Amino acid sequence: LDRALDRVGEGTARIRLTLRGRGLDGPVVRENVFYHQRDIGSAASLELPEALRLLFANEFIRTGPVDVTIEAEVEQSRQTATVTEGETQRRARRGDVISVHVALRPFQGEPVTRTIELTLPEDFPLGSATVLIRAGGRPAPEQGLSALLTTDPVEALAPSAAAQLATFADRERNTDLMVELIPGTARFPDSAGGVQVQSVRARVAVPWVVRGRIQLPITVDPR
Repeated sequence: LDRALDRVGEGTARIRLTLRGRGLDGPVVRENVFYHQRDIGSAASLELPEALRLLFANEFIRTGPVDVTIEAEVEQSRQTATVTEGETQRRARRGDVISVHVALRPFQGEPVTRTIELTLPEDFPLGSATVLIRAGGRPAPEQGLSALLTTDPVEALAPSAAAQLATFADRERNTDLMVELIPGTARFPDSAGGVQVQSVRARVAVPWVVRGRIQLPITVDPR
């Protein structure tokens, strides 16, 4: 990437990874967008180690790797947007659909607003809760990219190869605007023995790499 760009520095990269191998039901395609202020070539490769592990050393099935194709569109401009404000109702009932209005400020651009709806389950815990507005994916670190690329990726728990590959292809992207409704008290143990928050989640894709997060208080009442 650095040789193709003939530079090392700032940029926004739109990446499409395609994995093909014998033993897979079909090609696995992962698309994402990355921005980095110093080294976009390395930042654009952050998901490659995990892709190679899924193809060459899958824990569920023996694959015969065919190829990995990386398509990259890189521009020097900064395509990011920061979450600046959030607004929603202060109280809601089980079963309600709540609207969350999110203000985004694109870099050197005019502010825009997106509205995301969440449906409260009938069994959602009553009482205080938090509406969390955040960026999807994981941001590229400003330093230590080379070390990160050589570190074994954290394996996501999955019941099968199909679920594992689907999760890799469809999970949050850096251009996703995420809204989560998180109860104040209800928790349940996960399969690793830790504690995981039970939440309701929705996401909306936007044209920019999203940054920032905001928390809003809300109270959930019975129907």
